[in-house]
Amino acid sequence: MPTATLLILTVLAATMPAPPTTPPPAPPAKLEFPLAGFRINLLEPFKESSSFSMSLPVSGDGTASVSVDRQPTMKERPSFQNFQDAKTLRAHNGDPILMERAPSSGEWRMEYTSTKAEMGSQPGSQPVPKKHIYQRVCSANGITYVISATALDSEWPVLGPKLKACADSFELSSAPDPGKVAIPSQGFRINKLDRAVPMDEKQELLSMGFVSVRIEPYAKTLKDYQAEHKTRVTIPNGKIKILAENTPAENTLVTEYVEEAPAGGIHPNVVRQAFVCEKVVLAHGQLYLAVGIHFDWDKEDVSYAQMKACVESLEAVPAPVK
Repeated sequence: MPTATLLILTVLAATMPAPPTTPPPAPPAKLEFPLAGFRINLLEPFKESSSFSMSLPVSGDGTASVSVDRQPTMKERPSFQNFQDAKTLRAHNGDPILMERAPSSGEWRMEYTSTKAEMGSQPGSQPVPKKHIYQRVCSANGITYVISATALDSEWPVLGPKLKACADSFELSSAPDPGKVAIPSQGFRINKLDRAVPMDEKQELLSMGFVSVRIEPYAKTLKDYQAEHKTRVTIPNGKIKILAENTPAENTLVTEYVEEAPAGGIHPNVVRQAFVCEKVVLAHGQLYLAVGIHFDWDKEDVSYAQMKACVESLEAVPAPVK
């Protein structure tokens, strides 16, 4: 081939537009909890309802938390009617209402103390400690968000201001904001409830649907943990079968197992089996445990593969100097 022809073909090849390609998927958004020493991918998307909660590492039974529940707005239950229904429920339970107001037609707020479980106490059960709850309900775009700040009543004087400020930071948004946990597909963002974890506490810090992260003190090795390891039963009296177990990195263990519900067990027509993925990371003298639970009814919501990927994304980050 003549040199001039070869040069022309080379120039044409260099100047022709490249064939269209599918852009690579954006990396998953991560939830960063630097003071707690970990980060994990955000599990998205959820369908009509989902929940997100953050807890403070405190003494007591670890009930100090802020949660956000998202659900479709019931057209026959506008915000004002919901407010009245909530007051009726509190009165029925004998819960003292400390504050109630409706700042706008799309929001109402209530603060109260409660000594009863929402679904009623079981006969012979231990007394339920008195709790202090500050609650906001916001309705917009056909969605109702219930934001609840909860702590033991005895702990509220110390923890209440921080919990309440976190609940009040909730706002509707589809864009991330520095310093806030942003969940775009769910349309909201909220301040992080983040603080160093005392070494003598066990505390769940984050839950997203059926994925949770727990931190607890652990100064032993991974071999020690494997020797002590017991899978966490989700279905009462369920049978557990280990599907896979591996150590993808140093001081890291990933376990997958399935739980089968017993014949005639609780909710036999609803819960038949649960697939579980756990990841343990040992770092900073602590044990970080991410658990994803996928029940039968989750098939059309979040797939097990999504849940597993979220769990496996758990990683420890350098803990700040205390």
